[in-house]
Amino acid sequence: PIKRHYFRTKQYTKICFACLMAMVLMNVSCKKLLEEHPKAIIVPSIYATDGGLEGGIGAVYNDLRSLWGTEGFTMQLLGGTDEILEGASASSTDFYTYNPMTSADEANGWWDNAYTDINTLNAILQYAKQLPADTIVDQCVAQAHFLRAFWYYYLVTNFGDVPLHMTYITAPSTSDSRQPMAQVYDSIITDLTYAAANLQVVSPVNATSQAPFGGKAAAQGVALYLLGKTYLTRG
Repeated sequence: PIKRHYFRTKQYTKICFACLMAMVLMNVSCKKLLEEHPKAIIVPSIYATDGGLEGGIGAVYNDLRSLWGTEGFTMQLLGGTDEILEGASASSTDFYTYNPMTSADEANGWWDNAYTDINTLNAILQYAKQLPADTIVDQCVAQAHFLRAFWYYYLVTNFGDVPLHMTYITAPSTSDSRQPMAQVYDSIITDLTYAAANLQVVSPVNATSQAPFGGKAAAQGVALYLLGKTYLTRG
């Protein structure tokens, strides 16, 4: 009985020691986790890097994919034009009859997206000046000019006079003003002229190996197309 008691006591001691070590290791592990310093926000200075520029352009294209890739966005921007016809099962047919404001929510979604993207593009154009010119920087700048013109083309053709933001806005404001359509068209033409001269030349279908965007972004032909369309629309 004495030997059996001694054996049980020794075994119990080993178990307690093992549990104590496990608690120590867990405590050390937890302290390492608490010592991490994750970043909660992305600061604007990220655009002063090649990766930041590419990320900004990619974010704008992601917005366009989410919007333009749906029936609603296409209908809102092209309804009532010669580019698309109203289908038998079309919804929100007021866009085809030039009366899109029967609901306050019908247009504010892509209006908000447009100005968020425009501010991102203005940040890219501002911070890119701090970087030495190379293929990535040059193409990001050209893409930014094209995408800003793209958004303003659809803003001015749908709303007429609109706020014209050409600089990066860092502080919130409750005031804004609309600029005349002629001034907006002038800015679109300036942006598209730059983009047409500086975007990658190869057709996006065959440009998969061309840095940094390859076949996944606008090429010169797209800028020339929208430039011609702008001249025709402006009259």
